[in-house]
This record gives sequence, structure tokens and C-alpha cells, in this order.
Amino acid sequence: MLRSLHIENVALIKRLDIDFERGFTVLTGETGAGKSILIDSINLVCGKRVSRDIIRSGEEECFVSAVFDSLDEKCLNTLREMGVDVDEEDGTLLLSRKLSSDGHSTAKINLRTVPVSVLKNVSASLISLSEQNDSFSLLNPELHTEYLDRFAASLKSEFTDAQKSYSELYELYQTAKNKLKSAYIDESERKSKLDFLKFRKNEIESAKIKKGEEQNLLTERSVIRNSETVSKAIRGTCALLMGSSKPGVYDRLIMSAENVETISDVIPNGKEFVSQLQSLAADVETLSASLRSYMPRETDDPSALLDKIESRLDVISKIKSKYGE
Repeated sequence: MLRSLHIENVALIKRLDIDFERGFTVLTGETGAGKSILIDSINLVCGKRVSRDIIRSGEEECFVSAVFDSLDEKCLNTLREMGVDVDEEDGTLLLSRKLSSDGHSTAKINLRTVPVSVLKNVSASLISLSEQNDSFSLLNPELHTEYLDRFAASLKSEFTDAQKSYSELYELYQTAKNKLKSAYIDESERKSKLDFLKFRKNEIESAKIKKGEEQNLLTERSVIRNSETVSKAIRGTCALLMGSSKPGVYDRLIMSAENVETISDVIPNGKEFVSQLQSLAADVETLSASLRSYMPRETDDPSALLDKIESRLDVISKIKSKYGE
């Protein structure tokens, strides 16, 4: 409830402090006595839009503060949600607002400066102001359920338990309803999505990309670009391994194995030495064959091969850019 009101430089009021007793308070007076000034002051401290004309003549600014206490739990929860702290000792809340003649306005809650919009939202949970031919709260649909609940609670004590049970069930219903809604997809949307997925699947499959193909193409491209150097190195290496004008490593290993074989029955482990030399010769032969597979074929046109490789790499790159690795 509103416990006290402090007013400075509002209309005809220079300075005024009003303390409200608990219970029902009535302010009476003939027309022009100043009742509307109190209403304007409350509107100002509640964050509502007011004219600068309410500033007392000859003054640069006006100021109004209001103290509230006996805040109910709903109000406290609203304040907590807005990040407003309430005095834990006496449970009071101080709202204040200053309006300058230049139109500048400063709002505070418990001496902490806040936007006027926050002051307005907070005050909405503290006070309901109904002027002539006006009742804001009664016309607010968000409050209608609360009015109904309060009325029902006043008639029947067990209503609170029923309300809690209903709220829990209603929350479960809303959760299930939202899950069902999110799971449901319109048939046209489903068909459109299915067509799109089929298109993507066909595009990926039509590319016919094989595992390791990109790396093989990159290697092949590098070999073709350096075909002269590669050919020279491979020919020289194979000549040393397999021999050409003179015996190579392979021939020497075979001859060595034949020599050792003549004494294999004489020296210890002779047959094992022969087997190792033959195995080395076989490895050399395999290595030589593997190297020759990288020899650029003289019948192939390097430019045509590069164009073919680049075209294939371009296909793979586009698929990767659209669908990832």
C-alpha cells in the first residue's frame, strides 16, 4: 500500500508530505482545492507521461517520491523479476521521479536510477489509479483471471488447492500441445523438404566420388606438372635398382644369393642367408615396379590429362562446399 507521498514544486504546492494511515483514506475538497494536483503527482512518480506545465511557476524542476509497504508475494515476485531489491527489514519500497523544465526526467527506485519504463512497470504492480470515467485495471485482460481467482478464493477455502492442481495440469497440457505442434509438419512442407533431400542425394550420388579419390588426383596432378623431373628421377632409380647397361641392385642380390647358396650346406644359417637375399631382391623388384607406375605415359597428352584432373577436382570441390567433407 501507499504509505507516504512527498511533493516538491508541483503546481501550487511548494513542499508537502502526506502520510496515509492503514485502512480507507478519503481526500475531499471543493473544486480547485488541489485534489487533481495529488493525482498528477502520483502519475508523475508512477512513470506516466505528464506535462512540464505541472512544474511550479518560477521553479526549474519538480520532484515527487512515494513510499510503499506491505507488498504481497505477487508484487515481490514481479519486483524480483525486474531486478528490484526490497528492504528486507521493513519491506518498504521507495519510488521517486524528478522532472526538469527542459523536459529531462530522472527516475529512481530505492535511490537507484532506472529508466522511466521500469518505474512505470514496477508501479503497475503497486498501485491502481482510476480517474474519472477511467478504470485501467478493469479493462486489462491480463488481470481478469486474477480477479476471478480472488473472487473464487473468497468463497471457498479449498479453491487454492484446486487452482494449484488445475495450473499444474494446464501446464502439462500446454507442454504436450506445443510438442505436438512442433512434431506436426504440413503435408506440402513435408513434400517440399523430401523433394529437396532427394535432389541433394541425387547430386551427391551422381558425382560418384570414391574414397581417397581427391588425394589421388592431387598426387597425379603434381606428377604431371613435374613430369620431366619425375621421369628423370624414376628412370635413374630403376636403372640403379634393376640395371640397364650394367647389373643393378636386383642383379647383384640375385648373384649374391647364388654365391651363398653354393656354401649354404657348409656355413651355419646358410640357407637363411640365401632366403634373405632373395627376399631383398623381390622387394627391390616390387619397389621398382611401383616407381614405374608413376612414370608419365608418353602416349598421353599432359595438357589433356591436367584438364581432366582439374575438371574432376572442381566437381569434388563443389560437392564439398555444399555438403561438407
